[in-house]
Amino acid sequence: MERQIPKRPVIGFTIAVVIAAIFFALSFISFPETTALDSTAEWAHHAADGDVIARIMWVFADFVQPTFHANAIAGILMLVGCILALYIPSLSKNSFGVSYGTGLFWPILLAQLISSAGSVWLYQSIWDLEVGPGGGLFLPSFIGIASFVPAIVIKYGTQWYKLVTAGVMGILFGTPFAYFIHTMFQAPWGLPGANAWVTPMIVIGFVSYQICDNLPWMNDGKVNVPENPKGVPNATEMNDVWFVKRVFADFTEPTYFGNELAGLLCIVGSVIACFLNPNNPFYGVGASELMTVISCQILASAIGILLYWHKYAELGFYNTFVPIASMAPAFLLFYGFEWYDVVVSAVVTAVIMPPVAAVIGAKAAKAGYHGYIGSVASMFINCIIITAIFNYMPGFGG
Repeated sequence: MERQIPKRPVIGFTIAVVIAAIFFALSFISFPETTALDSTAEWAHHAADGDVIARIMWVFADFVQPTFHANAIAGILMLVGCILALYIPSLSKNSFGVSYGTGLFWPILLAQLISSAGSVWLYQSIWDLEVGPGGGLFLPSFIGIASFVPAIVIKYGTQWYKLVTAGVMGILFGTPFAYFIHTMFQAPWGLPGANAWVTPMIVIGFVSYQICDNLPWMNDGKVNVPENPKGVPNATEMNDVWFVKRVFADFTEPTYFGNELAGLLCIVGSVIACFLNPNNPFYGVGASELMTVISCQILASAIGILLYWHKYAELGFYNTFVPIASMAPAFLLFYGFEWYDVVVSAVVTAVIMPPVAAVIGAKAAKAGYHGYIGSVASMFINCIIITAIFNYMPGFGG
C-alpha cells in the first residue's frame, strides 16, 4: 500500500515566512554600539595571542561557524538547547530528538571539543587568515565538528580511545587542510570561503574511514550504542507545527544535533550577541547583515521543506539544511543584502542544493561512508556553479 503524503503545511510555511520577514525588518534597526563583548577582530587577536578566555569562547563559537553566525553565545545556547531537549521531557514532545536519537550526543560532543580545542591551542603559527572587515584573524578549527569527527564516532563506537582518535583526526587533518586550501586556492582565486572549508570535509571524510579501517583499536567490535538512548525523535505527525520546528532544527544539522530547540536558541544567542556588540558575530560584518542572513536561512529552509515535503514523508529526512550552512549566506556576502538578494538566494539554493546532496549522500552511504559527504559535496559544487552564473548576471556580479 502506497504511503499517503500529508497535506503540505501552508500555515506552517506562512509562519516561517513571517519569521523570516521579521528578521529582515530587524536589519533596519540601529543596534547599540556597545562593547560588552569584543569585536571579532579584537577577539581573534586575543585568541591568537594566547588569551585563555578568548580561546574558550572561540571553541564554543566553532559550533555555529558552519551557519556563519560565528559567536560564542549562540554556540553555548545551542548546546544548552540540546541538553534541555535531552533531559526535560516536556520540551521533547513532537521533537526531532538530539543527534537523531542515537544517544550519542555526549560522545559526539566530546570528540568535537577535542578536535576544536586541540586545533585552537596547537595551531598558533597558522592563526593568520583574515576573514571579515577590520583584519580579523581566523582559524578554521571547526572543520572536524561539522563533518568527519562525529561520523567516526557514529560508525566506530564511543569508547574513550575512539573518541580521542576521532578528535585527533580533526586536529591533524581538518584544520591544516582547510588552511592550505584557503591560502593556496580559495583566496587567490576569489572563490567562496565555504569551498575552503568543505573541501577537507569531503576529502578527509573518505580518508578518515580508510585510516580507521586499518587501526586495530577502531575495529575491536565494540560499538557501545546505548540500549535506551535519550533524545529519540518522536515528531511523527507532519503538520504545521512540525514544519516550523523542522526549520529551526535545520540550523543544527551541520553539527549532528538536529534539534529544533537548539536551533532556536542558536538564533536567540546570535541576536543577543548583536546587542552586546554588533561587531562580534558574523565575522564582524555587522549585526544588520546577520539579521538579513538569518532571514535568508529561515526562508531557504522553509522553501526547501515545502518543496521537498514528499521526500520528508517518504524518507523521514531530507537535506534542506544544506543552503543554511553554505551558499545562502555566502550569496549575500558576495552580492549584497537587499531584499531581492535574500529571495533569490533562498529560492535558488533551496531548489538546487538538497537533491544534489541527497543523490551524492546516498551513493556515499552505499559505499560505506557517512551520508554527510553528500551534503558537503553539494555545498562545494553549487558554491562554484551558482557564483559562476551570478557573477555575470545583471544586478548581481555582471
